[in-house]
Amino acid sequence: MKHFDKIIYVIVIVLCCYFGYQTKVTSVKTQEKYIEEFEKNLTVTKEGGKSFSLALQPVGVLYVPDINLSLAVFNNSSESAISNGAGLIQGTGTLKNEKDNSVITAHNGDPSKDLFINLTKLKVGNKFYMKLKDGKTYEYEVFDTREVSPVEEYKQFLKPENGDTYVTLRTCTPIGINDKRFLATGKLIGEASIVPQGKGMMISLFEWGLIVIALGSGILLVLSIRNDIKKKKKGVVADAKADNS
Repeated sequence: MKHFDKIIYVIVIVLCCYFGYQTKVTSVKTQEKYIEEFEKNLTVTKEGGKSFSLALQPVGVLYVPDINLSLAVFNNSSESAISNGAGLIQGTGTLKNEKDNSVITAHNGDPSKDLFINLTKLKVGNKFYMKLKDGKTYEYEVFDTREVSPVEEYKQFLKPENGDTYVTLRTCTPIGINDKRFLATGKLIGEASIVPQGKGMMISLFEWGLIVIALGSGILLVLSIRNDIKKKKKGVVADAKADNS
């Protein structure tokens, strides 16, 4: 088929743009919806009314400014929860600051959502914030990051010392292989009056891949078009010579 290669290049570029839009726009709007629902529930609870209802009920909101992340947190780690936000692993902690270690998990992204895809960029000293159902926002400082085997992984969940409260953020790593688990554990510092702004747009490894593929396809498309133009010109010149002879 004539121009088959160009059609393929265009399809690849369109798909890259589509997935980029999904991760940077659609998934962000979905999180905004969950966060808005959580905020509404706080207001309704204070007023003594019935809470609003989504299929998934957020019990908190996680903010990680260093990786520009805002994510709804659900009270379980079901597939539905960790595919749409982050989920609390039952049996670890309560997210009630009860001197325990609440482990919050999410997927390390998929073609339509970032989720915890940039979590491995967290370092000791970074801070994250949790807004909980009491309406307060709590500040945590990361003091430990590690990669562990999923075998008996629970033994790697740190136990609080000296009456401290921990929250551990967890995801699979490395992307595409997922044979390890990345844990970033933060210690409760206290309440926070404001949450710092995120540090600009974060581009994940998956999104860099989309950019490279789209640019590569664009270059090949341009080269293919230029090649066709050159062939056409050569054909015109050859026809003109034939006519003159």
